[in-house]
Amino acid sequence: MTQARETLTGKWGTVAIATLVYFLASVVANIIAQFIPILGCIVVLVVTGPLIFGYSAYMLSFSRGGTPDIPVLFTGFNCFVKTLFLYILVAVITLVGFILLVIPGIMAALALSMVWFIMLDNPQMGVIDVATASYNMTNGSKWKLFCLACRFIGWAILCIFTLGIGFLFLFPYMQVSLVKFYDEIKSGEATAPSHVS
Repeated sequence: MTQARETLTGKWGTVAIATLVYFLASVVANIIAQFIPILGCIVVLVVTGPLIFGYSAYMLSFSRGGTPDIPVLFTGFNCFVKTLFLYILVAVITLVGFILLVIPGIMAALALSMVWFIMLDNPQMGVIDVATASYNMTNGSKWKLFCLACRFIGWAILCIFTLGIGFLFLFPYMQVSLVKFYDEIKSGEATAPSHVS
């Protein structure tokens, strides 16, 4: 979180605008769903994956010192099929986990939390491989990741009292923190000593 704040210093307005664009795109899809139930639900399903991918691409680049432009938010539509199926896979696995019990759902969400960053760093990987890589990467780090997520709960509650405006700043704060976490455990995997059986 400290690293995220350092990265965001002096740039809060930039990421807030990007987050607003991302939110507006999601809201438009949900408005369509309200007025045209069946078609609208399909629209939401179809655009959510690419939008998450695009927002992740923006934050990954920003976190690593890049200066991404707003169009980056829509790059997920360039790999539409893959992002759609990855979103469906993550949603189904997480939903099944929550249906069984809350804790398995949380564990599934934590295990698959790195899929978008992994796909961005490894565009050649298939959907199943990306999900597997996220599971392996978070193995042994889920508790630390859970604690990180919990630290934002208080901020989220405060944002509610700002009529939601605070989320334009909290959401990128969370995302950049997650990218920092991702890069940390990714580096740890890369430098971990190999074990010969």
